[in-house]
Amino acid sequence: MNIYVHLKEGGGPDGLDALKNKPQLHSMVARSLCRNAAGKNYIIFTGPSITSLTLFEEFEKQGIYCCGLLSSRKSDCTGLPPSMLTNPATPLARGQHQIRTKGNMSLICWYNKGHFRFLTNAYSPVQQGVIIKRRSGEIPCPLAVEAFAAHLSYICRYDDKYSK
Repeated sequence: MNIYVHLKEGGGPDGLDALKNKPQLHSMVARSLCRNAAGKNYIIFTGPSITSLTLFEEFEKQGIYCCGLLSSRKSDCTGLPPSMLTNPATPLARGQHQIRTKGNMSLICWYNKGHFRFLTNAYSPVQQGVIIKRRSGEIPCPLAVEAFAAHLSYICRYDDKYSK
């Protein structure tokens, strides 16, 4: 199933500028788009503007699973452990990660020339994957990171266009 979202460019109450200034609208859009997905065990991938523990828990109750990139600047981080939202004093080696889990939800901090955080209830935090880079070859990562990377192009297009 492919879903495309088209919003009017520019100002006005229903325009793109209004959406950029109201982050809660991102989760409203996600809820609206997923209203017919309940009970189908779909996995949705989200950019930082949509990723939130509250939304992911709500979707999980409906049988919709999530994997999203997390940003302390763009995401609603309510309920997440603050220690996982800041970079560790000693940087991780490339490909290393830290994980915190609660129930089916995992918060993953993975290092690859920078820290990347993911929130997921769709993938086991112990399953391993790889990211393949042209110059540096394979970089180990949790499977959630590999799966997210496979969907990265459309996620980034949405997030770049519809958030600050």
